[in-house]
Amino acid sequence: MKSLVPGSKMKGVDICGIRYNCYIICAYLGYYLKTTDLKDASNLTLCDLHHSCVGEHYVGHINDSIYIIKENSYRRVTNLTTDTGRDCKPIHSNYHNGDYYFSVKGKFYIVFKDQKIYKNNIKTHFSRLSGIPTE
Repeated sequence: MKSLVPGSKMKGVDICGIRYNCYIICAYLGYYLKTTDLKDASNLTLCDLHHSCVGEHYVGHINDSIYIIKENSYRRVTNLTTDTGRDCKPIHSNYHNGDYYFSVKGKFYIVFKDQKIYKNNIKTHFSRLSGIPTE
């Protein structure tokens, strides 16, 4: 069985969700798709990606924000087209170069595929070390 291509090898291509919306992002094209139903292709909206929102990884969070991870910092926005609600902070070096970044029930997770480890409950660590809110 083929393994997943690590996110670190597909920088800028990601999928994430906030509440009822799902976002499929292709940063290198400057666009993203937004939908409320992945099974219904007629419900897709193609949107421009704001140039400041180009990143390597994208994480949807229950606080209605998308965290854009790029190199050693993150950018928190509420709108990928307008860069609304932006907030930029550094990420602690322990959390750089992850293969996958995601959030479940308000907690952030990072998978380091080559090291066969993942870091969970980093919400507290991110908050203390880099400023990601814990709400």
